[in-house]
Amino acid sequence: MEEDYSPPREDEEYFTCPHCGIFGEQQWEELTSGEFPLENHPKLCRCWRCKRISLWFGGMMIIPATGGAPPPSPDLPESVRADYDEARAVAGRSRRAAAALLRVAVENLCIHLNGPQRNLDEHIGLLVAKGLAEETAEMFDAVRLVGNNAAHPIDRIGLDERPEIVQTLFWLVNEIARDVITRPKQRAAATAWIPPEERARIAARNRKAIEKLERSRDTGVEPTDVPDQGKDA
Repeated sequence: MEEDYSPPREDEEYFTCPHCGIFGEQQWEELTSGEFPLENHPKLCRCWRCKRISLWFGGMMIIPATGGAPPPSPDLPESVRADYDEARAVAGRSRRAAAALLRVAVENLCIHLNGPQRNLDEHIGLLVAKGLAEETAEMFDAVRLVGNNAAHPIDRIGLDERPEIVQTLFWLVNEIARDVITRPKQRAAATAWIPPEERARIAARNRKAIEKLERSRDTGVEPTDVPDQGKDA
């Protein structure tokens, strides 16, 4: 996902166009009718760059049906991208449906990473135990909580009053993909040249450091910081 992606919002002068995908100026026009009084007039929004229009009503983008959600990260597994695209397809008509589908997408991503577990909450806890950063875990939980809320009759989060929450969920799923798939893949590619024997030495060094730290915790004695003689720093 582009770093400068700005989700479309009603009456905003600048955001990322749902058609051309470029951040730019938006021009608004309210549609009125002399014959039929409307409490909430539909609005047209025209992108200054590509000149294509979107149709809005009641604070929601109706056309295109994606609701302005960004495309999925290309690094997401195919099945997860399918869930994400289905959420995009209904976002302009039903925020609750989009939120529930994004929760499904995140759970399928967890299955891809962890294998089958009992539920999404357990999945996230297991990822944290494996070393997932708390900031990333919080993004998983945000999608989980809003998705759970969307599947129940009582709206405890306020999706109707705060439509931007669902737009943020799309951003969160792509950020999750970047943290757990894209960046590790990039790091692995950048360090692929390290020789196997050096990787083995590094692994042994790390194990030794962990064991020393654990012993110090057991004995209450701080580990000594003396480098091994005859070895490169």
